[in-house]
Parts: sequence; structure tokens; C-alpha cells
Amino acid sequence: MEGKISKTEMNNSKMSRYIIANLALILCAFSLDGYAQSEVKDDTLSLPISYTSRKFVTTDAGLFDVGSASVIPGNIVYSISGTSDYQLKTIKAILKSGRHQLHQVTLNGINIKSTVKAESAMNGSAAINGLKAEHGQVIDLQIHDDSTFSVPPGGIDTLTVKKTLQSLAAADRQHYYYIDAVTISTMRYRIYTPVPSDTLLKTKGVFISKASKSKPKKIYSSTSEKTEKDQVISMELVPVDDIIIPKKSNK
Repeated sequence: MEGKISKTEMNNSKMSRYIIANLALILCAFSLDGYAQSEVKDDTLSLPISYTSRKFVTTDAGLFDVGSASVIPGNIVYSISGTSDYQLKTIKAILKSGRHQLHQVTLNGINIKSTVKAESAMNGSAAINGLKAEHGQVIDLQIHDDSTFSVPPGGIDTLTVKKTLQSLAAADRQHYYYIDAVTISTMRYRIYTPVPSDTLLKTKGVFISKASKSKPKKIYSSTSEKTEKDQVISMELVPVDDIIIPKKSNK
């Protein structure tokens, strides 16, 4: 009817204003000094099992660092009971004469984006090289494999491995592993801290958490002006008994 606004039109108008208001809020987040908006996931652990199942070494653990990773495959490590730490037990790789570690640039390795909260099992772990979010903080990170150093096929000097471990009892050998490969991964990250919503227009690096029906949106601010970079070291290990004890034939 001319001159009157229907109830449907009023509802559509309210919906339009709601959409425009939220769109303006998001655009503000994008416009602050070039920082993009991100999303905080509801789960506390979003790193895939294909990554978290690796055997990691923090660069401050003293086992070895990125610079020496190329000569580490072929060595033997001892797994310290009750911890995720390892001790290097050999001074050089045990390889057949004339064989050397292979270097391969990783093209199809891990390439993940994730968010780690303070309460996550991954927070402060070797999987992210000890990086830690304090209470209430979140880490927005990306991890991708760069390169892998490995023992060449058929390159294990089985006889020398056996001689090296001959004085150990079978029960003790269960803690010893042969390093078959070492992977170097790059981690790019930024740590965010929650801030009051009324500081939205004053804060750099703002991003908004994933909304839910029961929880209001949270606003976070980056503690760094740029994305930080670190490296993560992981190992592929083989139990020494798999090398020195002949496999039984099914025949």
C-alpha cells in the first residue's frame, strides 16, 4: 500500500543495516596498517597428526642445530625415559664406506596454517620449537617443510651398528634409535593478545575470533609489528633392533 512500509520491508532494512555494520567492522580490521584479519579456531589443537607424530628437537636442547643437520642422519640417539628428549650417542654417522647423506629440497611436505592457544598441548612444545603463548594469548602460525637430509638407500653399515651396541642388554637397546632422516621446517608466526573491543580502531594487527552462539567475538592485537620466523627440526627414527636383528622369514 503506497505511503506505508510493510513489516517485511522493515525486517529487510534492519538486516541490511546489520550486514553493513558488520562489513564495516571487518573492513576496519583489514585497513589497519596492512594487517589482515585472521580467525581463531575453537579447537585448541589444529596441527595434523602427520606433523605432530614426528620426533622433534628444539634448537636449544643441545642435541644438534640446523647448521649441523646435514651430517646427523646415520647417527644413533638415546631416548631419555619419561621425556621427549634425546641424547646423541655417536660422534659421526654410521654409513657404509663411500656413502654420504642425501639432501633433498622438500616439495610435497607439510604446509599448514594453524592457531595454537595457551591451553593447547602443542603450546611450548618442540613441535613449534618451544614457542609459547601466555594465558589468553594465541599463536597464529604457518609451517612448511624446507629440506630433508637422509641416509642413502642401502647405506646403513649394519655391522658397525651392531658392534657399537654389542655391550648393551636387549632391554636397554629399546631406547636406542638410528636417525634415518632429518627434516628442517620453517615456521612463521605472530603472537596475539586479547584486547578490549573498544580499542579496535586504535590497535595494530587486529583480528577477530570465530563467533559462536554462546560466546561473543574477541578482539586480539599482535605483540609484534611483523611476522616472526623460526625453524623446526624433526627426525625420522628407526629402532636399532630393526637394523641389527635379522627379520624372521615367513617361509
